[in-house]
Parts: sequence; structure tokens; C-alpha cells
Amino acid sequence: MSIEISVVIPCRTRDPFIEKTLLSLTQQKNCNFEVILVFNPEIVLISMKDLNYPLKITKSQVGANCARNAGLRMAQADLVLFLDSDCQVSDSTFLSQYINHMNANPKLTGCGGTYQIKETQNKFAKGYQSIQDQWICSGILDNTLRTQNLFGGNMVIRKSRIQNEFFDEQLIFGGTEQEFIFRLIKKQHVLTLLPQQKVLHDCPVSFYSLLFKAFKQGQGKLYLEKKLNVKIEQKSLHLEKTFINNYITQLYKIAFQIGNQSFFKNRLNEFRYILVDYYYQWLVLFQLIKTTKQSKN
Repeated sequence: MSIEISVVIPCRTRDPFIEKTLLSLTQQKNCNFEVILVFNPEIVLISMKDLNYPLKITKSQVGANCARNAGLRMAQADLVLFLDSDCQVSDSTFLSQYINHMNANPKLTGCGGTYQIKETQNKFAKGYQSIQDQWICSGILDNTLRTQNLFGGNMVIRKSRIQNEFFDEQLIFGGTEQEFIFRLIKKQHVLTLLPQQKVLHDCPVSFYSLLFKAFKQGQGKLYLEKKLNVKIEQKSLHLEKTFINNYITQLYKIAFQIGNQSFFKNRLNEFRYILVDYYYQWLVLFQLIKTTKQSKN
């Protein structure tokens, strides 16, 4: 029986979530699939047991897009699911639903799903999840759920339709998959969002990592606009009902805007000297209090 879908998982050195992710795929039913695990060259491989599917292991240069391209080239199936190493699958028909959707729509180049997090996650993780939910919904173009936004950690691509298109390996900023997606859209490829295709995104978010994500995503947007000569109009993030969620949203906005105006070669310095300063906590708090007072008046 031929492989119906290849699952490509980029993985960092000493990834704490990868075993959970691989084991979560053992529950998949009604499909024949393979998993391709892509490490950077410095990884120390550990033996994985209790897997009921073929697991291939390969190496790539450092970077999510390098890993995605390595997996894409190795994939045996025409349908390739890119799954992040910290994303677990709970629905036993997750892969078969992707397969059925793509087979029912042969002119479709790709599709993708959404993220969900555990209720026990902290306030920063929940705030960031809300921001991601708004972003993925803002990319929907019509009532068929045709979209220009997909998560790189839960996305299926049909290899036969993209031909020699690959992910930009020079892109090291946030949202590394978006340049690839926009390039496909400019060439009239069709991508759709499948909201019911959820993965559990088991990724802790702290004050510092929230700032870093926002800053890098702002840089990614600037890189994309310059390379493809496009202007990306994004809907404004709406304020949340609770004070803490408003605080997190404003914090994200400021870090994103700084990243969108900044290019630095030294990753450590850009983070240390621009984002980690607690000045931004006070700045956001001041702006939030000011906004709250204005809304009451």
C-alpha cells in the first residue's frame, strides 16, 4: 500500500516535546503515512520505540525552512504535512481528514488547521493564543475559507502543484513559512483553512518569549514585504475583555512594531537591548491605563 501522506517534523537540538509528538501520531487510523524527522547536524539522536509507522530521520542546516525543505525533498507522498515538534495530535482521523479534503479538491495546493493550548497554560500563553486566533482568522479571503494565512506547524502542501517551489532558507525571522505562502498566492495557488483540524500546541510562553516572538514576526513581515514587493495589510488586534489580556496584546503590538522597523545581524544584541528592558512593561501599562480612561470617558 502506497504512502498517502508524509509528515515532516523539524526538530531542534534536545527538543523536550518530540517524543510526545511522535507518540501522538500512533493513534492515526484509516491512512498509510510516514514520518520524516529533520534534525540540525548537532543533534544527538535517541532511539524512539513504540511507533507503529515508518520513521525516517535526516539532517539539515539550522533553521525551520532548511528542515522543511529537507523533509519535502525526502517525502514519498504527494501530500506533505508540516507539523511542529511541539504539536500533538489527539484526533485519530486527523491525517485521514486532510487526505480526504485534498483528494476531494484536486486543484487545491494546500490547506492548514489551527492551534489549541492546554487550559493549564499561563496567562502569556493564553494571550498569545488569542493573538494567533485573530491572525489566522484575518487571513480568510472568502466564504470558502480560502486564505493567505496558514500556520507552518499544521499545514499540508501538495508537492505536484508547487513543482520547484521551496521555503526560503535565508529567512530566519518570525513566521518563516509566510514568504512561501505569499509566493504561492501571487502565482494563483489556492490554499484553504480547515478550522476543525486542530493540534495541541504544547509550547510554554513567558514574558520574554512573547516579546521575542512578536519582534521576530515583525521582522519577518518587513522581510516578506521587501522581498516580494507587496504591502501586507493586517487587521488590528482587538482588545480583550480582561485587563491582563489587554496588557499582553499591547505588549505584543509594541514589540511587533519595533521588529517591523528593525534589521539587526546580531540576534542576541537585538533581543537584549531592545526587548528585554523592563521599560516596555511600564510603557505598555501606561498606555493601557490611558486607553482604559479614554474609553470610560
